Amino acid sequence: MTNFDVLNVSGTATLDGVLDINSSYAGLAFGDSSEIFVANNISGTFSSISNRRIGADWGWELDYGVDGAGNSIVTATVSQVPLPAAAWLFISAIAGLAGAKRMSRSKASA
Repeated sequence: MTNFDVLNVSGTATLDGVLDINSSYAGLAFGDSSEIFVANNISGTFSSISNRRIGADWGWELDYGVDGAGNSIVTATVSQVPLPAAAWLFISAIAGLAGAKRMSRSKASA
């Protein structure tokens, strides 16, 4: 990922609220990341990210860490959004119903 702005703070950056990522998603790949904040110290975190989803199965994840120079950083990374457990249950139920219907058709024709 290139050509993204980085906010450099020479003191303490206090984070709160919603981070609005407003970006063209063209050219993004799974695993791409970019530092979005660099400060001597970061206090707090964002409560959420607007525009978190990128397509059907990718999304932004934030990582709060420290770079090699000892500065606090926030990095945005393109990561895979897992299917919720309820979706897996729904998919398996549909597959089970389809299999039961197929079995009842084969018994009826026998």
